[in-house]
Amino acid sequence: MDSPNLIVRAFDRNISPYVSLFLWDRGYIKDMEDVGFESVTYLPLATDETVFKSLKNRRKRSSHYQCDVAFVGNSRVVPALEKLEKVPGELHSLVEKLSLLLNSTRMPFDALLATLGKEELSLLDSLSVQERLDFEAAILWRATLLYRLSCVGLLKDFHPRIHGDAAWKKLLGEGYTFGPPLNYYNELPAFYNACRINFNATSLQMIGAVNQRVFDVPACGAFLLTDQQYAIEELFDVGKEVMNRDEIPELVRFYLRNPKEREIIARRGRERILKEHTYKHRLGRMIQAMKVKYG
Repeated sequence: MDSPNLIVRAFDRNISPYVSLFLWDRGYIKDMEDVGFESVTYLPLATDETVFKSLKNRRKRSSHYQCDVAFVGNSRVVPALEKLEKVPGELHSLVEKLSLLLNSTRMPFDALLATLGKEELSLLDSLSVQERLDFEAAILWRATLLYRLSCVGLLKDFHPRIHGDAAWKKLLGEGYTFGPPLNYYNELPAFYNACRINFNATSLQMIGAVNQRVFDVPACGAFLLTDQQYAIEELFDVGKEVMNRDEIPELVRFYLRNPKEREIIARRGRERILKEHTYKHRLGRMIQAMKVKYG
């Protein structure tokens, strides 16, 4: 799930009255309308409940995955470096400056640029459209790396299990258990089922939307502790179906000690998924929108 700005603006022949865009983040709607698209609709992500489901005897069947706390995701080290290599060397320090600012403020990209002085902005004037997109992507991936690292660092006292790329081990060091990437369809559902607390840290390209884990984990009837994104408030009953707070260590400690409360929240989360957040629900909304537009 990449920012639509990084995809759509890379092509100059993409605007048509016969194109309807469905975006997982409301924060990008105006950007796409400014590009020239007439039909832009907010449509959150969802999940396949036939893949991500509650397993009977979940911990017995997935005993090799059992753990108290875990995070599954890429560190973004390699993508960040790959994007940085495409950015002119004289802009690398600017990438780092804006990455740190984005990590600490979560402000939109245009607002980040507004913090620059005239001399710094002049460095961007000669960039082509693709170079500016690479510049933006380098900032997004670097900031996401810093953000995920800071969030996962708050879990250290609980000796969490981290599944992802090899860079995690170098970033985090001792106190963690590391595992390889998990197959999305065959391994990840079993892992979510076996883990007592599944932690989520959102990519910073998502302005206010929630990512795939926020749907996949509850679909398994598993417990999710996620970071703060404003869209979650309209998708779930926060505190009753998923947990979404800033006090990460305190919440992890509480819910490890209170399995009944954890199970109640996980069960309610799955009920919400089945009621409102499957791909069938999303396709129904797409079909209805298309009928209104073109029917």
